[in-house]
Amino acid sequence: ESAEQLTAARVAEARSAEKMGHAALEAKWDQMGIVQGGGVGGPGTGRGHVDTIGYRPGELHVGECKGGTSAKIGTYTVDGVKVEQRSAAYVGDRLAKDTDFHQKMRENPALWEAIKGGRVTVHSDIAIARRERRDNRL
Repeated sequence: ESAEQLTAARVAEARSAEKMGHAALEAKWDQMGIVQGGGVGGPGTGRGHVDTIGYRPGELHVGECKGGTSAKIGTYTVDGVKVEQRSAAYVGDRLAKDTDFHQKMRENPALWEAIKGGRVTVHSDIAIARRERRDNRL
C-alpha cells in the first residue's frame, strides 16, 4: 500500500470511530430524555469544539464521544495543568473556546443567562463505544 492509501485508511477509521461514539451518546441521551442541540459539535467538527451538547429541563449536557478500538479518556492542558477530558476544567475550557457554542448562546440568551445564574446546571457526559478487535485466523 502506498503512504496515501494508508493515510486515507487511517482517516476513514478515525471518522468511523468518532461516529460510533456519537451514536452511542445519542442512544444514551435518548434513553435519558436529553435532546441533542443542533449547530454545536458533531462528527468531524475537529479540535477546539465540544463533541456535542444536549438539553433537558434545567440541564445542559456537554457530550464527549469516543469510539473504536482505542477509545479512552485523554488528557488536555488547561492553564498549564493536565486535566482529564471529562473534568470541569476541561469542559469549561472547551465551552470558552468553542465558537459554535458561543453562537448558540447568542441565539438563546435566556439559556445563557440561566446557565450563568445557576438555574441550569452543566453536566459532562462521556460515551465510549469500543469495537472488539477480532483475529481473523482460524
